[in-house]
Parts: sequence; structure tokens; C-alpha cells
Amino acid sequence: MMLAEPATALTDYLLAATCGWFAWRLLARSPGTRLLWGLGFACLAAAAATGGTFHGLRPMLPPGSLSLLWNATLVGIGSGAGFIASALLVQRSGVSVRGLRAAGGITALALVLLALRIGIHPQFSHNDVYHCLQWLALVILYRSIPRTADLKTRNP
Repeated sequence: MMLAEPATALTDYLLAATCGWFAWRLLARSPGTRLLWGLGFACLAAAAATGGTFHGLRPMLPPGSLSLLWNATLVGIGSGAGFIASALLVQRSGVSVRGLRAAGGITALALVLLALRIGIHPQFSHNDVYHCLQWLALVILYRSIPRTADLKTRNP
């Protein structure tokens, strides 16, 4: 079986594996703000996995299945962003501002290249460039999260 968009599917699956690893590491350690960070990465892992399946198996799946996969991808992205934004809002201190700026800047660049449909090669499309840049941004974001066991949050 040939994948319809092999590079896009594989870069999506790379994102899924990386975000899944981050989620597992965050959720296995301690509660509190780490739960929000972990859920954010878990949602992004699920979104990347469904996105990779959508891109890889597109010609082989019926329209209803494709619609379900794509909608699940979009819900996962939105939910992941929401959990990560929530973690940033309740996190009291320790998050690397420099890391957040770098991750945000890389994400903005990735979105511009995606919108302009700029790829590197016919077999490495704008989606693949976006996935690779987003992978880098998510690694930087993960490394920006404090590693202390007890994360302090703002009091309501």
C-alpha cells in the first residue's frame, strides 16, 4: 500500500510521537499545571496522528471517514492549544519567556509558509515544511516548561 502523501503523513506521525512522549512525561510526574500541559500535548499528539492518517490514506478512504478524520484533527489542534494556553495562564513562574518567544516566532513563520504554500521540493510540500517547523517549536515549548515537581499556580 502506497501512502498518498508520504512525507506529510510521516511528518505528522513524527509530531504525534513527539507530542505523545511529551504528554506521557508530563502526565506521569505530578498533577497541577503539568496536567494542563500534558493534556495539551496529548491532544496535539492525537491531532497529528489523525492528520497523518488523513494525508496518508486519503484516496483509500470514503468521504465520511475523511471528514471524521479531518474534524478530529481540527478539534485536537484547538483543544491542545486551549490546554496549553490555560497552562500558561495559571503557571505562576518558571516558564522560559525566551523559549515561549522562540516557539511562537517559529510557529508564526510556519503558518506564513503554510499560507503561502511554500515547500522545498515537489515531494516535500508546504505541509511538510510546516510540520517540521512546528515540531521544532513544540520541542522548544516543552523545554520551556519548568521541571520542578511542584508547580505553583496563581490563586483564584
